[in-house]
Amino acid sequence: MPSTLERWLKSLLVLLSLSTTTLFFGVLILSLVPVKFALKKTPFDRRVKEALFGLARSWIYFNNWVYTGLYQVEWRIIGHTNLKPEGQYLLISNHVSSADILAIFVLA
Repeated sequence: MPSTLERWLKSLLVLLSLSTTTLFFGVLILSLVPVKFALKKTPFDRRVKEALFGLARSWIYFNNWVYTGLYQVEWRIIGHTNLKPEGQYLLISNHVSSADILAIFVLA
């Protein structure tokens, strides 16, 4: 079991990472939103939308990398156990911990 200091340091790293990446990617995304509206219904609209989705995915992937590097994520599947990796499923979080959303990002 990790020590209290180790848990605090990991939590601090996750908080710092989330804050930094949210600020970084948030500024990039917010700066592209006016461009998307300005280029609406033009040939560039789709490219700007893809860039926005790419930035959002990069934010998720980077945070997943940090989170899974620091914590071991465990899954408990109740009910239907014949789930297929290529299938589409609805993920629901009960928000028991602050890590629920990050855990869902790992699955997404």
